[in-house]
Amino acid sequence: MDTDIRYLELIEQDLRQVAARETLRGSAPPARYRFRMSWATFAAAAVPVLVVAGLIGWLVTGGVGSSNESGTAAREQGAARVPFTTAPGFATPSTVDEGALGASGATGAGGATFGNGSGSPQVVQQTGDVSKIIRDGSMSIQVARNDFSKGFASVTRIAENNGGFVLSSQTSGERAGTLTLRIPAKRFDDAMLSLRAIGTVQAQSVTGKDVTSQFIDLQARLRIAKSRRTVLLGLQSSATTLGDVLTIQRQLDDVQLQIEQIQGQLNFINDQVAEATIRVDLREKDAPAVQQGAVKNPSLGSAWDRSVQGFLNVVSAVVIGLGYLIPIGLLMLTLWLLTLAARRRRAAS
Repeated sequence: MDTDIRYLELIEQDLRQVAARETLRGSAPPARYRFRMSWATFAAAAVPVLVVAGLIGWLVTGGVGSSNESGTAAREQGAARVPFTTAPGFATPSTVDEGALGASGATGAGGATFGNGSGSPQVVQQTGDVSKIIRDGSMSIQVARNDFSKGFASVTRIAENNGGFVLSSQTSGERAGTLTLRIPAKRFDDAMLSLRAIGTVQAQSVTGKDVTSQFIDLQARLRIAKSRRTVLLGLQSSATTLGDVLTIQRQLDDVQLQIEQIQGQLNFINDQVAEATIRVDLREKDAPAVQQGAVKNPSLGSAWDRSVQGFLNVVSAVVIGLGYLIPIGLLMLTLWLLTLAARRRRAAS
């Protein structure tokens, strides 16, 4: 009898322990659920932060402006001293001064001499107007209804009468279009006045870009390169070994390529200065304006490029915004910790 009672007490004790464990297990969530809850909390906190960071980055990039064009202000400082590597066996300095080049009688374009026989550089002032101005203009003209074809022909005729031509044209239906004209610079003002007589001028702008300093810099570089070519030709004529000849020939090829590149830039500037560009937006009354750069036949490749560009823009905006938020967040966290520590000290006292 005592054995049975003892056995029943042990069973009751085991049942109570099992019930206690089940109660504790039921009150605490599973480890996997707790893990999911932590990730959900982190995501819920991270999404607003990323959204705010993206907005800050978008505002910063939009307010400051993404175009920080500095132009071509950085000039080559090696114009006075031209890098030059001598061929083996020739006692020539590693750099050729303008005076040294002038000692051989090198003379640049326009009568500018690099140096005299004593090695001191001379500067010959150029006479006449050497200014180089690229002029561009644009005009938005509104004509009466059903007069678009007449106005289009008038614009073409004005370009021809002023010695120019229509570089490109684009039409939107039969009521609006855009023409790009190339007009000799000396007839630019006359062409602009003639265009005003076609219809009602809605907008007009004239801009000029001074490229004189760039043009003079290129001329100086061209003169130095030509003088360097003269020196190399003299060294080549006195070379005695095959290795010296090949070395000088390679340097001559590099100098000739540089001369052709500089000459091409000078020709381009002269062409832009000699002829001005006029953009004419022509449309009838109440006709929609021509949308520039509209894609008529979109391709999958261009769509992919635009999507990648958009993705990178969003990521860039978020990164820029985080650059502002992280220091602010650290500062706020420091202030909160200091406030919490002060409250605990007050409560303890």
